[in-house]
Amino acid sequence: MKTVVLILVTLFSLSCLAQQPAVVSDNSADDRATREDVMALMEVLHWRNTAKAGMDAMGDQFKKRFRANSLQNYPNASPDLLKRLDAIFDDAMNVINLDEIREAVVPIYQKYLTHEDAISIISFYSSPAGQHYLDRMPALVKESAAAGADISQKHMSEIQAAAKKGYEDLGAYIKAHPEQAGAPATGPANQE
Repeated sequence: MKTVVLILVTLFSLSCLAQQPAVVSDNSADDRATREDVMALMEVLHWRNTAKAGMDAMGDQFKKRFRANSLQNYPNASPDLLKRLDAIFDDAMNVINLDEIREAVVPIYQKYLTHEDAISIISFYSSPAGQHYLDRMPALVKESAAAGADISQKHMSEIQAAAKKGYEDLGAYIKAHPEQAGAPATGPANQE
């Protein structure tokens, strides 16, 4: 359970780092960024490298925690076993296709950016300052993910207690209201 909670918290931390404040798109179809605008923006933002860095950082944190948990159960694990554990995560992370993700997010960028927004952002990130920032983005993502994971680990006992209480409360609720879980209600309340 520790690993699952840590994974959820790490994912939440990474998503918070990557998200901007939510806004409702008020762009008309004529004002919206075109697919070409978004593709050019992604190119200048080194989107593929940044996305890969984020995935790698997430994978590194998962691998580190999984290894630590495994070593608690198998303190004398051989280097071969540890290498196999690492391979599980490497293989799992390789399933994710960045091109598929890019195609899924292009319409989202179009929803929230106008053509003018895209041109302005491309202009900044094409500048020396923008490129300097982008060159450092993979390290920023990796170190930010590690910082988020460290904070999550620091609060692990609180997270586990909250998750345990939540599951207990949910179990009690489902027991009292089985129909809410899709299970047929049984017992005296259902007898006619």
